[in-house]
Amino acid sequence: MSARHRAVLVASLLLSLPLWAQGNWPDRLALGGDEPRLWRLGSDASPQPLPSELQTPLGSIWKLFVYSYLQDNGWQESPLQCDGSRPKEESYCCDPGETITRDQALIRSCGLYFSPQRLGLNANDWRHYWQSRQGPAWLTDIHQLREERYVQVSALLQALAIVPAAAQTKASATLSGIMLQGRGKAGVGALGLLLRAKSYTLPTAEWGTIGGGAGWSDTGTPLWFGGQGGSPQVFQRLAPQMASILLQQPEASHQACVQVRFFARYPLAHLLGAQGKEAKPGALQGNYQLQFANGQQLSWQAEPGHFWLEHTIGQQAIIQGRFSEIEYVARVIDREGDAHHSQASRALAVAARSYLRQQASHQGDCLQLDDSSHFQRVSPHTPSAAAIAAARSTHGLVLQGVEVRYHSSRPEVNRLSWQHAVQEDKSGFDFTQILARAYPNASLQLLDHPLEADCQPLHEAQTWLQYQATHWQSQLRAEPGFEAPVQPLGVCLLTQGRPYADKKAQRIYVRPNPSQDGRIALTHEYLHLAFAHHPMGEDETYIENLARRLVRGEP
Repeated sequence: MSARHRAVLVASLLLSLPLWAQGNWPDRLALGGDEPRLWRLGSDASPQPLPSELQTPLGSIWKLFVYSYLQDNGWQESPLQCDGSRPKEESYCCDPGETITRDQALIRSCGLYFSPQRLGLNANDWRHYWQSRQGPAWLTDIHQLREERYVQVSALLQALAIVPAAAQTKASATLSGIMLQGRGKAGVGALGLLLRAKSYTLPTAEWGTIGGGAGWSDTGTPLWFGGQGGSPQVFQRLAPQMASILLQQPEASHQACVQVRFFARYPLAHLLGAQGKEAKPGALQGNYQLQFANGQQLSWQAEPGHFWLEHTIGQQAIIQGRFSEIEYVARVIDREGDAHHSQASRALAVAARSYLRQQASHQGDCLQLDDSSHFQRVSPHTPSAAAIAAARSTHGLVLQGVEVRYHSSRPEVNRLSWQHAVQEDKSGFDFTQILARAYPNASLQLLDHPLEADCQPLHEAQTWLQYQATHWQSQLRAEPGFEAPVQPLGVCLLTQGRPYADKKAQRIYVRPNPSQDGRIALTHEYLHLAFAHHPMGEDETYIENLARRLVRGEP
């Protein structure tokens, strides 16, 4: 696009936007569907019809359409190997000598990987593919897939809507990695996985740096959002309001089924319905009085379509419930925790879901687990809205690598304490950090998609660090401000960027490098955690010199 045409486009865009959009790039969220809507975030956040003239730069979103095309066509491209010849472009992809695959390239926003020239994409085949799906004109022209290309938001939502279902499902799963380990991580506490979006950041002459993302909600609804600043800042700033809006959208109906035998450890003597009559086997609905063999009683209202009464051969009455997995997890939160603590309840949701997946048996198409203190307690009452929000926003996230356990008050390594989780919630920890501290040997990942884990453990590096740390204790105690970490530290694979230590999660992110330089880098980040509460912990020169002395065995 020539400078003159670009100026005309910008001028027409400014004239077509509402007055509140001129002079800055406001925080906005758009949802597709039969009646596309737009929210201006940061104000009253009430929806309005999506203006047909509203435009957005494609930014890195173009890579999502190439990814979907490759996925739907069964493309078998070669991985990209970084050789250091293009340092600026490769900085988004991999280190010299490393290779990167399609899923990793989408999470890291590697433009080199998705270059049509590198992939050998045929422009005519590309045009026919998207034209046959009634794609917008800009999408059918492979040469228009440029970051600075402006498109109508309505057309972008239309393009996302025509991505084939299987490709959308795979892309959504891969995009969860942006929330767990990429540019959306700052907003994961509020959003969880309510959206799966390809992020973008773009410097502009008109509005400065703008950022956002586009993709799908947890229900598969196309969406776009944007605001001033880079995508990590936009994710963090917009996350609470976007989560509130997305949770108001109806849940997807195709959820996994969980079947529960209620009051498994408390034999039921009588179930009395209307006028005190004994309930008959079959579907349950309305108000009941439960009388247990131990003499206890409970008033209960059965929601239609979820409960039924059956009798065993010995004529013992059993109440069975059947729920979606989201509703099941929400009922566990209401029974085992308190959904008013939003981050603690999200942590409990992941723990409860992980426990279910590890311990449940199969009953037809459903998972089967008793309501019992030997397993998980499940509320027989309608779950609270806050519990549904915690379960839905973390849906699909599980812990892998440990046998998941939790307790109301007593913490242990790889066992969540609800009381501790609440205290960490009040201290500003998000649910991923609460889980990392409770389960240091586990990784948080999307079910059946291990690549999208928040921590890919580096076991060799972790073993080396744990061994060395015990031998460094006497030397380090002489240093002002040293505090040995009170729990095992996780050492995780760093996929891009510089090594760092997550103080809240008690995790270190480095590259797998057993050389002396690699071990100095690992020790450097360990020291940031060990001096987390002292000013020396922020002195990079001091930390680096101390790390070198420890690794080299110098006094």
